Amino acid sequence: MEKKLRFRFSKTGMLKYLSHLDMINMIIRAIRRAGIKVKYSAGFNPRPVITFGPPIPLGAESEAEYADVTLTENISPDDFVSAINLKLEQKVIISRAREIPAGVKSLMSQADIAEYEICLTGDRTGGRLREMADRVMQHQDMKDSVYQASAGGEKGQEEDRIIICGYTKTAKGRNDRVFKLRDLLEALERELSGTDISIERVLKKQLFILKDGQKLTPFEVLRFYV
Repeated sequence: MEKKLRFRFSKTGMLKYLSHLDMINMIIRAIRRAGIKVKYSAGFNPRPVITFGPPIPLGAESEAEYADVTLTENISPDDFVSAINLKLEQKVIISRAREIPAGVKSLMSQADIAEYEICLTGDRTGGRLREMADRVMQHQDMKDSVYQASAGGEKGQEEDRIIICGYTKTAKGRNDRVFKLRDLLEALERELSGTDISIERVLKKQLFILKDGQKLTPFEVLRFYV
């Protein structure tokens, strides 16, 4: 029998310096050590049938990395998460898994939008952060590549972060422009030069799929296939 699972994992702390390929290999090794039976591709060099979502730039952290895996055993999503986390030894945390119904497309063909949180530190009084973010968006001509952008902070506090929802490469056939996080960060650093504001952290908060005008997470979209 075959069973497909979709799982979400984090890439934070020092793991932000690992490449996307390194992360893939780490998780594949953990699956093997856990003894979970995974389907392999055919051919001269068989590989586990597992697909990952769009990669993030080196140096960025993420709370919303997703992957789809095809299994050849009947293991529950909860047992899968527990078994893999045990072998990952806190290096990566898989937070959740769900079974994928028949007919669901792969993550790489579905993913439309990635949401990033850019946290800053320093003096942000007088609405300076929002003004700077607006200027960066204008200078880089990113209007068509960004689904949504805002600046804000914790309730009752000064603005200390920029939230950007940008179109991923996998959405290129559905949107003419692709959001490039690295270009935005370079433009923002130039805008911040000469101020006491600096980029403290770049964190991917969520991955979204657009369906019937709704912005859905990779887990939420599964309900349309049940």
